[in-house]
Amino acid sequence: MNSAIYTSGFDSCLAVSVDGFGDAVAGRVSLFRDGAVKNLNAIPIYHSIGTYYIFAAAICGFPKIYHCGKVTGLAAYSPREGAALDYFRKRIVFDKKTGKIINTGYFLIQQFQEMKRELSGLPIEEIAGAVQRRTEEVLTAYIDYWIRRSGEGKIALAGGVFANVKLNQRLSQLPSVEKIFIHPNMGDGGLPAGAAFEALRELCGGKLKPYGLDHVFLGPTIVTEGLEERTLARQLKCTRRSNINETIAQHLADSKVVARVTGAMEYGPRALGNRSLLYQATDPTVNDWLNKKLNRTEFMPFAPMLLEEDAHLLLKDYSDKNSHTAQFMTITYDVTDLCQRTLPAIIHVDGTARPQIIRKETNRDCYEILKHYKAKTGLLAIINTSYNLHDEPIVQSSDDAIRAFKLGRLDVLILDDFEITLSDAARTSGSLHHEAAGSEAVCNRWL
Repeated sequence: MNSAIYTSGFDSCLAVSVDGFGDAVAGRVSLFRDGAVKNLNAIPIYHSIGTYYIFAAAICGFPKIYHCGKVTGLAAYSPREGAALDYFRKRIVFDKKTGKIINTGYFLIQQFQEMKRELSGLPIEEIAGAVQRRTEEVLTAYIDYWIRRSGEGKIALAGGVFANVKLNQRLSQLPSVEKIFIHPNMGDGGLPAGAAFEALRELCGGKLKPYGLDHVFLGPTIVTEGLEERTLARQLKCTRRSNINETIAQHLADSKVVARVTGAMEYGPRALGNRSLLYQATDPTVNDWLNKKLNRTEFMPFAPMLLEEDAHLLLKDYSDKNSHTAQFMTITYDVTDLCQRTLPAIIHVDGTARPQIIRKETNRDCYEILKHYKAKTGLLAIINTSYNLHDEPIVQSSDDAIRAFKLGRLDVLILDDFEITLSDAARTSGSLHHEAAGSEAVCNRWL
């Protein structure tokens, strides 16, 4: 919760943390005002809404916690009503009188076993849609209640449940919400930051002023020393470019898949340009064929990267209310007709997109790439997805990047201001095929 409070830039806010399970609680609401935090409500672990979502994901065939995002995407294909929604509405209840979330069913293994029995035989799309819709219903009611009870309309959110970008959109749409911010590392990765802020608050005599987080490029930096020699040994052609951002834009305009690895790595689960794959957003089939290259299975389309000055042209309800958090790809928006017509690759079946908004003052290189691309094509956004193979972490080092580039059979790799492509020898030798085949064997063990 501290991670969201102290990076929100809010002088006062309602801070909410909701996750699956933690230190005996699965959620908490606190009021941050006058430099002090006052706890208003806690969700005991027995009443966790997050465990229902985790178990629903497993029943849908996504047993790993970090695959819960696939349920969010799959939910868009579900019917509005059905037996699954009836079940979740019976089991997860919001008490309007007390402002509490109540689990009327079982806990952990018994809960999971009952869910499997009750949902047996139902399409996974229906299960996904039901748990998503009930999560939205309960948490919008919960947060709306505590906004009205506290009189504080600015909300700062943390906890793994708020990795759910569609839920965050629903919260932003509440009339009672004045502003919304989601800490970019909303899951367990945000805990060390929160602990550090608490220690700093104590060192500052119990008062610490929040600041508005403007970027998350806080990780290890890429090392390109000796790159020419290393790429030559791997049958790659390496060229240093003085105008690398325009070079990237030209490759994108030429329908090339560009892997971009530069500077400090992103903090949090989202790739925000420094460890990303970039591509044009005009091809609606890209979600299938590019994920196949990387042995990945996803239901949601890739996220768009776009300039802040163009956001209102592509996104409905984009405003100062939600613009800060949109820099970090933490919220979806309904898209405009212009977006539907020109950028079909970034639009989900429900008519939403999960953008990364680029500001010149905080991300100059991506800003320049987009400006050059816009000048060359007239288009206002490009695709940005994480640079990693299936079930592997985002690439960190230049060696990671080169390996993934070859195994994924990508078009261009950018390492800082170096442009890397396959050498003529590699294109004809067949060595790439053998290396990629080995990777597929490794990846298939995890499918």
